[in-house]
Amino acid sequence: MQPLVVLALALCALPGIALVQADLYPTLPNDDTVWEAGVKQTVVWKDDGKAPLLQDIMPFKLELQTGTDMQQSTLAVFATDVSPNRTTFDVVIPKDIGPSGKVYFFRFTIPGGDIKWTTRFTLAGTETSLNKSSLSPSKSSVSTGPATSVSSSNTGANTATLPADSAGKSRATNGGTGRYASTVFYNMGVLPLLEVLAGLLLIVYPGLLLFALD
Repeated sequence: MQPLVVLALALCALPGIALVQADLYPTLPNDDTVWEAGVKQTVVWKDDGKAPLLQDIMPFKLELQTGTDMQQSTLAVFATDVSPNRTTFDVVIPKDIGPSGKVYFFRFTIPGGDIKWTTRFTLAGTETSLNKSSLSPSKSSVSTGPATSVSSSNTGANTATLPADSAGKSRATNGGTGRYASTVFYNMGVLPLLEVLAGLLLIVYPGLLLFALD
């Protein structure tokens, strides 16, 4: 039994492993939101009240996406270093980003943590025509080129905007995971596997100990 105890304690003590992960809860845009393209809008989120606090979470990447629940396309990366503690971030979605409609959502990617999405919201006033059937659940997401990144500060009230495309290039790129997929399966690396193993050992060890004592 001693090797199991040592292994469980060692896994729990590894840096970056936490059995409880914080949740960032997006609140805007939501299902009822209608945003005008080309106008400054504000993405809003809040702390879900669980440890660690937002101020303890690493800066995250903010992306605009479209697509199905199981496959998404990243249309724009607005920032890669947003401080969760600020709880808001201003964006200007270009008029040529895609068709008007309720087919857009934001993705929050926290390094070493969870991945969150807003619900789908409506974007109006765009100038791009696109076959909307390509965004339906039975079709694959649009994919004609790499995403466009936007440099922006994670402090102050700066607004992230996207430059106009050159030569008509698309900003879309395929997403690699399901929208509601588990973070463990999405980040199938060493630390998530060790975290799962540590949790299992902590669950089964008391039973094994009682069995050995009988």
